[in-house]
Amino acid sequence: MTAQPPDALAQAITLLHRAGHTWHLPLLQAARRGLIALRFIVPGERVPVRALDPTASPLPAVTVLCGDDHSDRCRPSDFPQAVRWLRWARAFMLHGTGGREEHYAEAVAAALLVRRVLVVDLPSRAVPEWLELARRVAPKAHGLMLLPPPGAVHPIAQGLN
Repeated sequence: MTAQPPDALAQAITLLHRAGHTWHLPLLQAARRGLIALRFIVPGERVPVRALDPTASPLPAVTVLCGDDHSDRCRPSDFPQAVRWLRWARAFMLHGTGGREEHYAEAVAAALLVRRVLVVDLPSRAVPEWLELARRVAPKAHGLMLLPPPGAVHPIAQGLN
């Protein structure tokens, strides 16, 4: 999702709210108000290199790599530009737990402070690989990991195998 007109964002906000899937709402609401540029990337997707130019957006930006709905495709290798996105970001969030609105509100707040934030939505089992990559390719980026409580996994079905 990139550069959606405000009406499309309003529609998405309404649909997500009705479905009870409210965790991404702070991102969509901030984009609708013109506070941030917002982009969602799915496994296998590539964006033009110019989108990774730190000066490409006059607005603070949040990019979300959506891996947790594709639990079998959540590793850095499933995102062809993972290294570039990590290097683009001044801060990143490895989101390996159940979504809550306040998690994504923090991503908006971080973008307003540091201008470029990468959120990686992923199963908890994929966090170590992403963290190792981030430490290697973006050692100066500020990082935050959100994990389930000790002994728990995300998504829950992952623990049923």
